Amino acid sequence: RTQVEIRTPYVDEVYIKSLLSLPVSERNEGEIHFKLIKRCMPGLVKIPNSNTGAPLDAGLVRLFITDKFNSLMKRLSVKGFRHYTEFQKWHRKAFSESSQKIIFSEQTGDRNIYNVDYLKSVFDTHISGRKDYGHLLGTIVGLELWFRSFVDN
Repeated sequence: RTQVEIRTPYVDEVYIKSLLSLPVSERNEGEIHFKLIKRCMPGLVKIPNSNTGAPLDAGLVRLFITDKFNSLMKRLSVKGFRHYTEFQKWHRKAFSESSQKIIFSEQTGDRNIYNVDYLKSVFDTHISGRKDYGHLLGTIVGLELWFRSFVDN
């Protein structure tokens, strides 16, 4: 194994209810997951956390150093150090036309959720590279596709 992932939608309902019955201080920031792994499967503790790149038992100093190292490698475009999908590049290039069709469609506009003029400004600013609105645009596209799949039908 090279990584551990926890996908809460697939977790047992009784398990979730048990976790939620714990005091907030014990379930803060996913700490309960790390404690469970450490206690029940200690061999997995040395596997790097997919969010930080550091093992689960890393101290604050190692987390800080790992974070800075990963950030530097990402900025230098070193292959393998792009932790998350780079929405900004996707929306500027590969998906700009598709995103534009969804975001500025009549169907999206009819929802009256967004200020269309402002969205055009955001979209143009993003595409030009002046500012990164990739996450926002990806969220809007995802929300609109969700509306189309689950609300409109």
